[in-house]
Amino acid sequence: MSVVPRALKQVAGLALVAMLMTACSNTSSDSPADDATPQRGGTLRMQLVRDTAGAGYDPGKTTESVVYTVDSLIFDTLLEADPNGNLKPGLAEKWDISSDGLVYTFTLRKGVKFHDGSDMTATDAKYTIDRILNPDTKSPRRNVFAAVKSAEATDPTTLVITLSKPYSPLLNVLADITAGIVPKAVVEAKGDGFSAAPVGTGPFKLVEWRRDQQIKLAANSAYWVSGQPYLNGIDISFNADSNARAANVRSRTIDFLWNAPPELYSVLKADKSVRVAGGSGTTSFQYMLLNIQKAPFNDVKVRQAIFTALNRDEIRTISRPDTTATLNGGFLPDGHWAALSTPVNKFDVARAKSLLSEAGQAAGFPLEILVLSGSDFHVRTGQAVQQQLQPLGITVKVTTVDSAQQQQRLRDGSFDAVVTGFSGTLDPDERLTQTFGTGGGTNYAKFSDAEVDDLIAQGRATTDQAKRADIYRRVQQRLAETGPMAFTYNYNFFDVMTADVHGYEFNPTTVNYRSLRQVWLTQ
Repeated sequence: MSVVPRALKQVAGLALVAMLMTACSNTSSDSPADDATPQRGGTLRMQLVRDTAGAGYDPGKTTESVVYTVDSLIFDTLLEADPNGNLKPGLAEKWDISSDGLVYTFTLRKGVKFHDGSDMTATDAKYTIDRILNPDTKSPRRNVFAAVKSAEATDPTTLVITLSKPYSPLLNVLADITAGIVPKAVVEAKGDGFSAAPVGTGPFKLVEWRRDQQIKLAANSAYWVSGQPYLNGIDISFNADSNARAANVRSRTIDFLWNAPPELYSVLKADKSVRVAGGSGTTSFQYMLLNIQKAPFNDVKVRQAIFTALNRDEIRTISRPDTTATLNGGFLPDGHWAALSTPVNKFDVARAKSLLSEAGQAAGFPLEILVLSGSDFHVRTGQAVQQQLQPLGITVKVTTVDSAQQQQRLRDGSFDAVVTGFSGTLDPDERLTQTFGTGGGTNYAKFSDAEVDDLIAQGRATTDQAKRADIYRRVQQRLAETGPMAFTYNYNFFDVMTADVHGYEFNPTTVNYRSLRQVWLTQ
């Protein structure tokens, strides 16, 4: 077998990339099995599609998958979720819940250090929660924590959270990286500057961030998990070109490709020189959001006409045929305990035309759809929708924007429609509260519906999963009938790595790359 030396992996140039792609595509790996003894050292070269569009990497202030990814390396949470969604201790060694479900008492680990060498205590955990709840923080997760009445540090290792009413998803919420524990003293000293220079307790610490170019992380030698991480560090680069990203991992220019291009899934899966992790089990979904604050999209009949005119099977086939499943009802995929399997928006052009006529829009109207550059499958969805709405007289313009432009237009309401996606959450309440509840942090359409709000509240208040499943099916039915969003398909992202990378455990439950703490490289 011909092996590309690690020294050569640094060499750039299209000619070399092409040569190595040819060589690697016909090569199988004889690297050690992942159950071999881990080797220490080395720097993992990881590539993401883009950098954050925001101020930085503050876990309590973001809605971006790229930030979740980096933050899961820098920060830790009170609890952690394994790839099956089961909760286990994180910074909290154990917890107790009162019989009335209103008081949660967490015992924190002793001796955990922040990256600046200071002790992590219950005061920092309290501060983290208080900060999310503080309106001045403008955290998109504030509504998710609305049931928290107080958080108190009764001693350095004891955190007591008291709820105003039962909130069954609390432990799942605390396991999400957006609840990563931050150091009170550092955040107060740095203010808004904390986003650009985050400090956590995680397996890696930030060394350097050059926007849109590189993030350098170094191993946290004082990490609380014994013996981890194995790596010396992680170098993160960015590239929005799908073909270039795939070429980079196949040529060993990088070691780890994050969220690989879905259109190349079959090619990468068949390439014996790389390993593919993921491709199933997530609750991420693509959607088309309409701005219901603008005419004619404020008319539910217009929205239903558009949603009924969409051939979701065709959209999925054109956009992302592998690792996806069509959504004709709610946003949760078949097999999920709260999935709505009954179709709601059946493809019917004649009915769509009739609904537009009833709304006084028989002649059609112009519609601009924003799609994100670097996410080629969203672009293809926009183009498919463009064709499918033509019979209704709706003239669609597909506009490609970068992440910063998309976020700004969503925030200020200067859009007709946007095609994008949401990553999965451990509990349906997290997505429902943030995105469809009145005042939610990612409720970009400012959707407000008393029935939806009431159903969300009911789902939060019970711990009976069968009852919660029924409630969430009802709320998804209501959203599909009256909401601002067409759910198109569930998609499963996947990562690709060279044969030198060992120990990686893909987590489909959320965007979580904490398992890189156990990754090691063939030296």
